[in-house]
Amino acid sequence: MRLIPKLGLISKRKAGNILRTSLIGNDGVCVCCEIQGCAREMMTETEKSSIVEMLVPLLDSDGIELVDVEAQGKTLRLLIHKHGGLSVADCQAVNLLVHPILEVHQHLAAYTQLEVASPGIDRPLKTAADFRRHQGRSVRVETVAEDEQTYEVQGAVAEVSDTHLLLTQAAGKRVRVEISRIRSAQVQLAW
Repeated sequence: MRLIPKLGLISKRKAGNILRTSLIGNDGVCVCCEIQGCAREMMTETEKSSIVEMLVPLLDSDGIELVDVEAQGKTLRLLIHKHGGLSVADCQAVNLLVHPILEVHQHLAAYTQLEVASPGIDRPLKTAADFRRHQGRSVRVETVAEDEQTYEVQGAVAEVSDTHLLLTQAAGKRVRVEISRIRSAQVQLAW
């Protein structure tokens, strides 16, 4: 364990072959969730990459996209998407398929629960794949320009490449946004 000024205590421990890290502020409050005395652990990028590399080919063959892998406390969460919609049966099937694989490779050693779910409509959009899933929908995007100014733009996702996004605004104007400059983005829900 070591102390970092203004952040607090970083605790590292080995769980199986995975190094786990916790970060508690100087005031004893978890940096991740702001809960006093929380012992939440952050997933390392190496652990996340290993899980993604292992599961993507397997799920792709069934027409299911692995959107993200998250750790929250003792829960490992897989967020999945299926063109045409995701059912509870799809989530159950993925859970039954991947649980033994993750267990054999000791990715579940640090977790007591595996959760498989849809990312949800209100999840922040981060990648080109996220924007492709929401093509045609209205989104609100906050970007940072080269001069470090923050700009907000809203429009329907018209086109998506690996590096850029093209939005069509209400007046018909088209705006090109560089994905790497996006600070935050979300689908605008119409009520």
